[in-house]
Amino acid sequence: MFAQHRQGTIGHAQHVHALLTDAFGLDVPERTVQRHLKRMGCCWLRTKNRPRSLREKAAGRQQRPDYLYAIRRNRQRPPAERDQVVSVDESFLPHHHGGQSAWCSEHDVVERMSGKGRRWCCIPALQANALRAGTLLAFEAKPSTGDDQAQCDWDVFQQWFTAQ
Repeated sequence: MFAQHRQGTIGHAQHVHALLTDAFGLDVPERTVQRHLKRMGCCWLRTKNRPRSLREKAAGRQQRPDYLYAIRRNRQRPPAERDQVVSVDESFLPHHHGGQSAWCSEHDVVERMSGKGRRWCCIPALQANALRAGTLLAFEAKPSTGDDQAQCDWDVFQQWFTAQ
């Protein structure tokens, strides 16, 4: 999409959707692509004499190099003076998650559970080489009709973070 902007053409979520479908064979709803672009910091802006186009917000565009420079400065310090970098990310895992294929003999019958089952929300705190001891939060995500990310809201994250 950024290459399209540099060429002066308009980038839409339809272009990203087509790329995902053609290049990777992914059948992702276009609305999902739009939501993800918004989470990435893209926003709708009017272009001059053209229909609306996705543009990245200036604040989001500046945060990436600022973050990378801070990481670089930290790595250039002597080991005793370095800040400890901890990465945090929320993930979901279906209870019956498993591969679509399995090794078995020709006459074996392998059955998988139907449906995804319960969903588990996990928040790990990762250091450079491993999971930070005693920091994994895992809980069963309750059924919802909306966005799955709503299962782990600010209150849950803040309670977990302050307990560490």
